[in-house]
Amino acid sequence: MRAFTIILLTFFDICRLRLGPQDIPASRILLSLVLFSYIVVGIVLSSVKLDLFDAILFSLVESISSIMIIGSLLYIAKKIARFYQTLTALAGTDTLFGSARVPLIYWLAQLQSIDSFIASFLFVSLLALVIWNLIVYAHILRNTLEVTFSIGVILTVVSSLLSTSILYQIFPMIME
Repeated sequence: MRAFTIILLTFFDICRLRLGPQDIPASRILLSLVLFSYIVVGIVLSSVKLDLFDAILFSLVESISSIMIIGSLLYIAKKIARFYQTLTALAGTDTLFGSARVPLIYWLAQLQSIDSFIASFLFVSLLALVIWNLIVYAHILRNTLEVTFSIGVILTVVSSLLSTSILYQIFPMIME
């Protein structure tokens, strides 16, 4: 239980930009556990618009595309040795952000036309979480690739657009 708490606090500190992926152990077991939780949160989030089978498929495709994009980026930058730590950091922090988005998205789905003030507040909260998530993603890439933060932001935007494009080609209904 103590190890779980330490890892969770490490992910929180990465989200606060105080630590980086180098502060996470390079462990296949940890990566597997974090990826599993990332996929489960992805299923819960995508089940707002998709049935269970499609939500599972969507989350798996999204995870695989992210792994391939990060793996390719690390390979090109000749930093493939940092694969486990980088992917663990990205999946762990994305799991935290996704978990924070779950109640907001479900509440927003229920309030679509009832109360525009609450819906607007929820939308702004979701937008803030997405922006913070992108900043953390850029922070992780900056540390992993040893580049400036602005290059990390550019790589984050490019990888996010690439991942979204892949998902849109396979699941056009989720982007409606």
